[in-house]
Amino acid sequence: MVRLVRHCQTKETETDRPNLNHYASSLLYPSIRYDCAHDYAHKDCYNINGQCRKINLFLDYRDALILADDDINENWEIYRGKFLKGDFSMTDKKRFTEKNSMLVKEFDRYVLEHPKFTDKIPNNALIVMQIEGDDEFNNWARETA
Repeated sequence: MVRLVRHCQTKETETDRPNLNHYASSLLYPSIRYDCAHDYAHKDCYNINGQCRKINLFLDYRDALILADDDINENWEIYRGKFLKGDFSMTDKKRFTEKNSMLVKEFDRYVLEHPKFTDKIPNNALIVMQIEGDDEFNNWARETA
């Protein structure tokens, strides 16, 4: 059985914590949790052994909630299969594509606000988004470019 839970928590702003939980041996295990604890939006991916991989989303809370809702609704079957096999519940391509889109959006906003910045970029340059400390994403971005 699969259960999608949306908790509501209030601090200074209202935040939601969508979760994807799975029953295994009649016990309920979390497999995916989008969270904003620790003052940043992130995704906790669990496997059936209880190990967790935390992924910084680099999004504001509103965009993270939209991503969380769409991601869980679209990919819960994939997450369920990976979780039960002991893998971490992630779809890297989708996650990386969404992260890259958000970074490009921020880059475009920066360029619009600082037009002289483009003077430093050579004509026909290929710009690849990179995030300090996120080797998985950085490798994917370089390979995709």
